[in-house]
Amino acid sequence: MRYFFASILAVLLAGWMWNCRYKKEELAQLCRFQENQTGKKVSLPLCLLSMGAWLYDRYMMGMLLLWDSLGKNKELERDKNFCRYQAVRIGKSSKEDYFLRQLQYVTYGWLTGLVICMLCLFLSMKNDIPLREDGTLLQRPEQWEESAAYELQLDGLDERTRISVTINGWQQTDSATLLAEAAETLADRIAGRNTSLEEVYFDLELPETLDGGIAISWDSSNIDVLGSNGTVRNQELEEAELAELTAVLTYQGETVVQRIPVKILPPVRNSVYYSRKLTEQIIEQEERTRTDQYVSLPTEIDGHLLGYESPPDMTVLYLFAVGWVAAFGMVFGYRQQIKEGYRRRSCLLQQEYGCIASRFAILLRCGLPVRSCWQKMVQTYEQEKETEEQQFSYALEEMALTSRQMAGGMQETKAYLEFGNRCELYAYRRFGMLLEQTVRQGNPGLAQLLEGEAVQAMEERKNLARKRAEEAETKMMLPMFLMLGVVIVVVMVPAFMRM
Repeated sequence: MRYFFASILAVLLAGWMWNCRYKKEELAQLCRFQENQTGKKVSLPLCLLSMGAWLYDRYMMGMLLLWDSLGKNKELERDKNFCRYQAVRIGKSSKEDYFLRQLQYVTYGWLTGLVICMLCLFLSMKNDIPLREDGTLLQRPEQWEESAAYELQLDGLDERTRISVTINGWQQTDSATLLAEAAETLADRIAGRNTSLEEVYFDLELPETLDGGIAISWDSSNIDVLGSNGTVRNQELEEAELAELTAVLTYQGETVVQRIPVKILPPVRNSVYYSRKLTEQIIEQEERTRTDQYVSLPTEIDGHLLGYESPPDMTVLYLFAVGWVAAFGMVFGYRQQIKEGYRRRSCLLQQEYGCIASRFAILLRCGLPVRSCWQKMVQTYEQEKETEEQQFSYALEEMALTSRQMAGGMQETKAYLEFGNRCELYAYRRFGMLLEQTVRQGNPGLAQLLEGEAVQAMEERKNLARKRAEEAETKMMLPMFLMLGVVIVVVMVPAFMRM
């Protein structure tokens, strides 16, 4: 397992070392331009941004090949996300800013994957079993350390399986203390290494005393299969047999008799049988070599050559998968964030159109020319925005941008048409065309047309609100069904418990 994570980590680091100077001069110039424009420094160093630029270029090469194979316009598809990003930012972003943000998110995703690989490698090395030499020597814990429990994966049998063994420290400790800590209940002592008393394959462990000075004597009803000392004789069994253990517990002159039924099963020579037999041999070997630093594991059982290795830790694999999903999600989530912002902008523009057309018609009724109406609406919006922090309108922000363009020397008719194209909705394109025709040819009925537009926009807004309400009701169906299930469980469970 650790070799897998080490190889991926080596590939990531080798790729970084190979591309740490990729387009470094261009990126340095881009960072300086961004700092001059925004006054903020880029938080990532150039060596890491170079790796992000290389990955981004490889991604764009793949997307260009895909678009070419699908017959799409490569230039149009490549600029689509930038147009959406710029629309959300109300023209306050450049291609350099958009490109640099893309590189930063790609670099953050690569760093996340690198950190996840390092963490998985550390955990896989930490959970590794200390096997030595040819993999059949298991190292004991250090002096005075607690016993260590290991899971070993067997190779060499008909099917791969696992066994669990417990290895004590190589320095012998107080047996009385260990027994006192291990002895908890009578039932646990009786079961021993068997899963339950209904499936007994190995010898039972019958204690003679318990904590507090309780003495126990044992007797078996079927000596042929179960001895009074807990020995199981099932080598010759062909089918299961029953036996009954009688435990006489004596404490301060009082006696309690407890009878325990036991079901003895014939041995099953499969992976489970060999695993239990190997576990027993390892425990016996471990007890005989308590003063040795290493425990020799069996190399053969019934003609099967054995090998041992550390089983894979699935937790590390899950962590690795989740980490890389987060890394890719960080990169593509940014694009989804732009799409969601663009969709929200379109909805808000559609809702605001009725108010925009109505206010513009009112100003026209007052006798103001088109440009003065436009500037008046922009000035009113900027004053409201200074006094109210929550006041924000995508439509009025676009109008403010158009006003600045006209103040900078852009032709008025062209500015109105570009306003409609930036909003990308049919209503705003029509609004821009009406203004352009009015300025160029004159249109005395513009106020009346805009009032009709406002009425139609209000009807569309009502329809949109009704549609959203229906969608909200549909989304509430799943929580309602879940609550119904909870109510049914609360009502039915007590009724069944009384039956």
